[in-house]
Amino acid sequence: MRHSLRAFLPTAVVGRYHGKGQTLLNGDFTISHRSLLAGALDRIERLQPTRR
Repeated sequence: MRHSLRAFLPTAVVGRYHGKGQTLLNGDFTISHRSLLAGALDRIERLQPTRR
């Protein structure tokens, strides 16, 4: 991987297992920096596409 690309990649990711046969909706997910540092992963929100 090129070093110039690393600035655009996350340094950490979080994964969750939701059980066999359970799926999550497509979309982008976000969490505030404060909630992330506090380990409050229940604060993750789904962002839905908007029309312009």
